[in-house]
Amino acid sequence: MNKNKRFVIVLSIITLIGAIIRIISCYWGYPLQLHPDEHTIVDNVIDMLRRHSWEALVYNRPDQFEIKCNAVLFSIISWIKFQAPAYETFNTYTMMYYLIARGFTSIFGTALIPLSALLVGKIVDGTEINKRWTQYTVAILIAFSSIFVQHSAYATPDIPLTFFIVLFSYFFLEYLEKGELKDFVICSVIIGISTTIKYPALILLISLAFIVIYRECFYTKKYLNILKYAIFSIFIILFVIFIIAPNLFTDFNSVVQCFIIESRPTHLGADGLGFFGNLFYYLMTFRMFWGVDI
Repeated sequence: MNKNKRFVIVLSIITLIGAIIRIISCYWGYPLQLHPDEHTIVDNVIDMLRRHSWEALVYNRPDQFEIKCNAVLFSIISWIKFQAPAYETFNTYTMMYYLIARGFTSIFGTALIPLSALLVGKIVDGTEINKRWTQYTVAILIAFSSIFVQHSAYATPDIPLTFFIVLFSYFFLEYLEKGELKDFVICSVIIGISTTIKYPALILLISLAFIVIYRECFYTKKYLNILKYAIFSIFIILFVIFIIAPNLFTDFNSVVQCFIIESRPTHLGADGLGFFGNLFYYLMTFRMFWGVDI
């Protein structure tokens, strides 16, 4: 058996076990709805379907990507199982729909396992570090780390966003190495999708802009391409956001109002820790889940 085939088999086994763990974890708290944030996605899916609209009237995170994907899943499964729209069966089978939404998150949590292995393989490739063992280690950490398992079983945006950030990182490195337009386009599309999950994902555009400037200034010497790529990327990002969440444009005033509310230090959920305080808090959270005593 060659090394590549062995790698695929081992990684597939790790991913399969990780998937089973995540699916089982979707029943956390069943039959009660115990997570305080899940209703933001699930209830807005039902509200959107009830209005027969593609516009989800939620602007705070904004969770639009998950809401739209779950709307499709809810509709298909409801028609197959009940021959009725999801909004008519939701009150009777509420937990079923919550499990579907959690299952949607677990798909991204599972896909994160091989994707992380591929990313770290690209990072260490060509170095003295053992590539395969590094990939196995990362896959195992992602697959079995309790914090990744736990959040892969919630109908919340964190794991889907993590998946897309890792995916962006992979194609970002591809573009850095090869400079191919398709990788640039993929990165731009990912930024658009990620922004409809959580607004701060738009910061990925800074990374993409930096690498474009770097390549055009030091490799191709085609300085005008910087402006062309900037316009092209912004167009792609805005187009993707509009397709997923048109009301972020048509009702931009609500977006602004949400920004104003969320930026207040006294809003519900504000911790007052500041940027570095929050970084330290998350570091301590990871420490707790990984059992590291520091």
